[in-house]
Amino acid sequence: CRDEGHYMILVPRNFVFGKGNNISVTMYKTTEDEILTFEVFKQNETYLTVETTVNPDSSKFVELMLPSELKDHYSVKLRVTGRGAVGFNSTTSIWISKQDDVYTLNTQAIQAQLDRPFYSSNELVRLRAFGLNKNLTTVLQSMNISVFDPNGNMLAKWTDEHTSSGVVSKSFQLSDRPILGTWYFKISQEKDESFVYFSVRSYSLPKFEVNVDATHHLVDFSMGYLYLLQDTFNVNVTAQYTFGKPVTGRLELNISLGHRNEHTISKVMNITGFVSVNIPFRQLLESNDTIHVPQYRSYCNIPNIVIKAEVTEDLTQKTMMAPETSIKVESAPIRISHSTNRNLKYGLPNYSDVTVKRADDKPLTENDRIYPLKIKFSENDTKEFDIPIDGKVRVHVDVPEKQNMNMRMEIIYTGHHKGRNFEIKSTPYLSRYRAVNNTNIDAMVPQKYYKVGEEVHITVNSSRPISSAAFLIMKDRKTLMNRFVDVNDETHFTINFMATEDMIPNIDFLITAVSTEGSFAADGGKIPVTVTLENKITANFSAPEGRAGDDVTLNVHTSPHSTVFMMAIDRSIELVEKPDYITEEDILSVIGGMPGSVTKVNAYNPKEIIRNFGLDIMTNFPGIESLTRYPFEERRVFHEPVMGSMYLKDDRPSMSSENKKKIRSFFPQTWMWTEGDADENGLVPITAKVPDTITRWVVNGFSVGPNGVAPMKKPTEFYSYQPFFMFLNYPKSVIRDESFPLKVSVFNYLKTDQEVNVTLLPWDELNPEEKPITETVHIKSNRQVLVTFNIRLKQVGTQPLKVRAVSGEITDEVHKYVLVKPEGITKYFNKPIMMNVTGSEPVLENFALTLNDTSSNIVPDSVRIEVSVIGDLMSQVDAAASGLVRKPSGCGEQNMINFYPNVLVYKYLEASNRLGDDLKAQLIEYTRHGYQNQLRYQHKSGAFSAFGENDSRGSTWLTAFVLRCFAEAKKSMPEVYIDDNVLVKAVKWLFIRQSENGKFFEVGQVLHKAMQGGASEGTAMTAYVLLALLEYRDLIDTHENLEPTRNSTEVAITLAELYLKSVPSNMYSKAILMYANALLGNDMTFEELRAELESYAVIEGDFKYWKSLKIKRSWYAEDEVVEEADVEMSAYVLLAYAKRNEVEKGLPILRWLVKMRSSLGGYDSTQSTVIALQALAQFAPMINSCCDQSVTIQVVDNTGYSYSFPTVTSETNTILYKHVVSCH
Repeated sequence: CRDEGHYMILVPRNFVFGKGNNISVTMYKTTEDEILTFEVFKQNETYLTVETTVNPDSSKFVELMLPSELKDHYSVKLRVTGRGAVGFNSTTSIWISKQDDVYTLNTQAIQAQLDRPFYSSNELVRLRAFGLNKNLTTVLQSMNISVFDPNGNMLAKWTDEHTSSGVVSKSFQLSDRPILGTWYFKISQEKDESFVYFSVRSYSLPKFEVNVDATHHLVDFSMGYLYLLQDTFNVNVTAQYTFGKPVTGRLELNISLGHRNEHTISKVMNITGFVSVNIPFRQLLESNDTIHVPQYRSYCNIPNIVIKAEVTEDLTQKTMMAPETSIKVESAPIRISHSTNRNLKYGLPNYSDVTVKRADDKPLTENDRIYPLKIKFSENDTKEFDIPIDGKVRVHVDVPEKQNMNMRMEIIYTGHHKGRNFEIKSTPYLSRYRAVNNTNIDAMVPQKYYKVGEEVHITVNSSRPISSAAFLIMKDRKTLMNRFVDVNDETHFTINFMATEDMIPNIDFLITAVSTEGSFAADGGKIPVTVTLENKITANFSAPEGRAGDDVTLNVHTSPHSTVFMMAIDRSIELVEKPDYITEEDILSVIGGMPGSVTKVNAYNPKEIIRNFGLDIMTNFPGIESLTRYPFEERRVFHEPVMGSMYLKDDRPSMSSENKKKIRSFFPQTWMWTEGDADENGLVPITAKVPDTITRWVVNGFSVGPNGVAPMKKPTEFYSYQPFFMFLNYPKSVIRDESFPLKVSVFNYLKTDQEVNVTLLPWDELNPEEKPITETVHIKSNRQVLVTFNIRLKQVGTQPLKVRAVSGEITDEVHKYVLVKPEGITKYFNKPIMMNVTGSEPVLENFALTLNDTSSNIVPDSVRIEVSVIGDLMSQVDAAASGLVRKPSGCGEQNMINFYPNVLVYKYLEASNRLGDDLKAQLIEYTRHGYQNQLRYQHKSGAFSAFGENDSRGSTWLTAFVLRCFAEAKKSMPEVYIDDNVLVKAVKWLFIRQSENGKFFEVGQVLHKAMQGGASEGTAMTAYVLLALLEYRDLIDTHENLEPTRNSTEVAITLAELYLKSVPSNMYSKAILMYANALLGNDMTFEELRAELESYAVIEGDFKYWKSLKIKRSWYAEDEVVEEADVEMSAYVLLAYAKRNEVEKGLPILRWLVKMRSSLGGYDSTQSTVIALQALAQFAPMINSCCDQSVTIQVVDNTGYSYSFPTVTSETNTILYKHVVSCH
């Protein structure tokens, strides 16, 4: 090129197909316009040509959009030709990706909060949800919320919910017998969707917590066990009730070296709130008589000391474990770290930061700073530096002009430990940045991050005068700014620009410069850009503690005209599982998380800096290509942080005692779930009555206002407390008339001892002939006693327990409830009813519930009648069906595993009028692909096998399976062409595999045995082939090319039918035969099979299914007999009922099949998936959805009791409503 200026073109190394790809162009010291031509080509074919003009001393970017012809290409070349003052021709290679591999930030995210992570029967589930915009304000558009049980049933739905604050609050009442497991809320707003999970289970909340605080570290100076033989370490264990008082009980302490428990000390001792134990290390090491010597000399690498503590409360014998704690063995009590601002650059300020830090993370002491820090660079003299209190020493580094010289740094720290001096030496290497003619620039950003709306300042210093520069601002590889700067031969210049919202969460900046003599330099880095939480929220109570029933005020301070959303839960809940509070990290996640700090590219030369941003450089600047790395790179040491210990509050002074009688019966686990608007001063006073629970309450919340959303950074706490009280401990549920212990823990924190009468009060459910039961106990001050009553309850249902404790000074009375269950074994009876509501006239359906047991066997008061109503039962399987769509590929077996589900999904969704255009096109494409792929594995004989002609012969089972699949595709998907000759050849080959008695034999092999399900051998094989022939026979009437096979098909079907009648069959074969006889129309045989199979059916509530006895074989153990639910059998029975249009018989089976599907919509095996999906597809047209009208359903029994369900509409027809009918 001519020496009339320079050009620099920055090209992304990776182009994204379907998006604009930005190329930066800068011309330096040119005198006229430069015409640039960009050509994208491969070999001799050009796919894209773009031309642009660049003015002298200016920058611009060019956007290239790859044409559709390059959709399936992986790489191309880019040629750039310049015509004008410079004149050049340069070529580079670029890669093509189908999608962008950079992080894409959500512009809106849904945040949700539950009051608790787990619930039990009859409890209220509370939810708050809101959407967040990129500016951290709430989304005001409407929101849809649904709640689902573990079986996928939708039990509640709210649509078009919105509020002025953007926060939607909803609650859902659990029934007295909810399904246990994982439930979830589904929340959708505009294009966003979120799922919030919670568990429903039986649980008991702990009343105390245990924590361990231990020495953070031991020091062995890398000398191993021997150095520590004389050391000791302290272990402090704290056990406190949630209301802050000490726990009296038994402590079991286990201390071991590592987790292998080869060296373990176990200590058992009493504890009253706190215990401190001093452990000699020698005792730990000598706890095992045998020392296991490793193969290699690893004795210096001592594992952490692991501490486990468990406390058993004296009163109730309940046990709580502390979080596991570790003591780390350090090589030294002091750590030295070092960092440089970048690789060393000649002619610019260079420094290295050395940090001296204690291993236990405590502040440095005077003893730690007795001796100066010694630092030496390469051959220079050693310098000494006093160590400041923060331990940070900044050292200036003189960089010699010589280009090929790295620097070795030597750091020496001298300390004092256990009466002896020690020395720590660190020798990091400092790498030299290689520049053209020692022309360096250093871009400095004064702030850690910038907020949207602030002006960003980048100060650039240079080692030589700069004539001109250019800066490039990129976000996710997209160019936001590309500007030229005239520097006028200065060594210092500033670049300013405004931080905008599209720069969140960070931007890349690249600065290139040309010195006065024409040398090229570059520098760059990353700048975080964020939106700060302008809104604030804090909360405090009018008093730190209060008695049950007292009025207390929570004062919440926030920005004026904001709305606060507060919650207060029992601390006991956090001891089991911490709720998902709304946190600052949650809020900022919508903009990429908490803002970090400015980072610089730590590269070794200008070209490497540019490549760090995913760019290649085309240029005529001399010397860039000759720059290489140095052989030594900077060595860095990273240390893991030491975890801090948990801290518990000290005991509080006791409250004054008044002899006020109050019945304590209000024991919520969620005390507050409220919201309020702030006044002009930002104050929200919230008044509430203190619950009757003696505990610590944890209060959290967030604020929503004009300045966005802000969560509380730290929760506040409140103690509900009184100096004299009881805890009742009893089972969550009991059996009627069975004795159980009611344990009453009585706590006396009065200043004097108390004589206390503890009385179990009479109630109708207790034996009315008995008088109140009273026990008198003496309780010392600050002590507790346990009183136990053994009682029986004789009435089923939720029954009260009432206990009163009376002393001379004070009284406490507690009322709680226990669930009493009937004795006996639960049996389920199910009566499904399909109601065809098509007109305006009421539809009446009368039925009698007949229990199969005689009345003498029914436990009194145990009958429970639950009525369930749903308008659109099939909606429960829609999402599961579409989740099974896969593109077929692989061998002849693998291909069919994905082929058949696509056909059945198409059939099911088409039958239920839910097949969308996009999914339909995808299913047709995949099915055509799978059909063409499968033809590669058909033998000339017509059979199919895993690898076609590469196998010695075809497989009977696989050929029958392919015949079924292709026949179904031909019937259900007219858009997919299936050659009749393929079917004819396959069915003729199957005829040959049939013996004279009608049995079909398996020839060949199926490699993937699991895809056969239960039809791999015996009568099940013959029954399976029979089904394939029956389904093929349905095609003959409509496809004349198949007519020549009619007679042979009928003969094969008859022979197979006779054979199956003549031989004994297992349960699986009977299920297939039931469906086969439904196809054949053999009513008598069908009824015989129905009666036999129904006698073995398992009925559980709304579900019906079958189990088969199977043998599970494994290579590592003897044969193990297991009983497992059989999806295939149940699906075949459902197919039989669908064929005979017996909808009500099939509904319980349908419900069970829906329940058993996996998260991906399928089942455990290929056969179970396809047979179940086939059954669903057959059943779908029989289910009339309540879509176009409103329907009211009322249940009335013969006693006059009635209940009206909520109106079922097109919006609520997917909700499963349930109601328990009163039994008289």
